[in-house]
Amino acid sequence: MNWPSNKAYFAADDLSYGSLPDEDARLELHSQLRRSRRGLGAAVKRASLDRTDYLSDRRFRLLAAELESAPVRGMDPALADLFTAEAELGRMPLSAAFARLVELEPGLLELVASQTTAKTRPPLGKLVGIVARSDNPLLHSDISASIVLQYLTTLGKQGDTEVTYFSDLRRLKQRSGSFFGGYERAQAKN
Repeated sequence: MNWPSNKAYFAADDLSYGSLPDEDARLELHSQLRRSRRGLGAAVKRASLDRTDYLSDRRFRLLAAELESAPVRGMDPALADLFTAEAELGRMPLSAAFARLVELEPGLLELVASQTTAKTRPPLGKLVGIVARSDNPLLHSDISASIVLQYLTTLGKQGDTEVTYFSDLRRLKQRSGSFFGGYERAQAKN
């Protein structure tokens, strides 16, 4: 299915990557959409198809709450532990979040070494993201891939790695492309 550009979808997407609590993010989404709620239903439908990680699930929950004029629903209990772990990574300083991911995938250290010794870095996608070689679901998330990318970029520019991913205003997003059927696949794994 080919989706048109949708202000509501992208506004909720940006807010899902932010540090605001869910209800505050919903209020901000409401404020951004107060002049036009056009396309909100289509945005909810689109977001409902991809709920594989904390970020995509949060985007859906924010949009659904706005459409229903209701409080933001909680996470699916079957996936709450994983989604909570992903959210915690986003709230940690980049250095601590990267260290946590290195505990799960030591190969990530090669990425840091390649920053200074090689012209090209090893493929990120085999270590974190939807096609990561590990069986650990935390490594398969967009937020883990985004944090690694943000950490390496910040480190390369000698920036502040003590800032959290969610609070970094120059936040980079690494998308997995797990659009259709992702939520169902995630539920089937549990």
